[in-house]
Amino acid sequence: EGENQTDILKLVLYDLNSAIAPRDIRLMAIRSAIDEFDHHDELLHDEELELRADHILFQKLAYALMMDPGSDEVGYICSAMEMVYRASKMRLAKSFHDISEALLPVFVDMIRPPPSWEYNREIRKQKQRSPKNGVEMDDKVSNGTEEQKEEAFFDM
Repeated sequence: EGENQTDILKLVLYDLNSAIAPRDIRLMAIRSAIDEFDHHDELLHDEELELRADHILFQKLAYALMMDPGSDEVGYICSAMEMVYRASKMRLAKSFHDISEALLPVFVDMIRPPPSWEYNREIRKQKQRSPKNGVEMDDKVSNGTEEQKEEAFFDM
């Protein structure tokens, strides 16, 4: 049974590694991998890492982030990575040692707000400082009617 499980795992990882385009094929391969990885057998997760599931998933994550950082594909890949990382502490440490230099900047970019947020925040600040209809935005929010407060909110 263990040999059969390994063969299935190798096949799933081969399909995952080979699935590049179109997107539907990648998603199908990621979902198959999730079905295979969603268990709590530490030894099997160790085997997944020995077969380089972490490397394959990291490669898929980097590609998905480049294509569309907000896509559901990124979420699926992160879910699969979490599952694979249910491995033993020793095997987990080896995985992080192997790919941490490449993985850490990707994770930092994932949690950093996009540049457009900073630009939009500056625009909102400028709008708050500039008078509209002779009333400063802060005055409108604190002293205005409900209608003025709502207008100020949506103008930000």
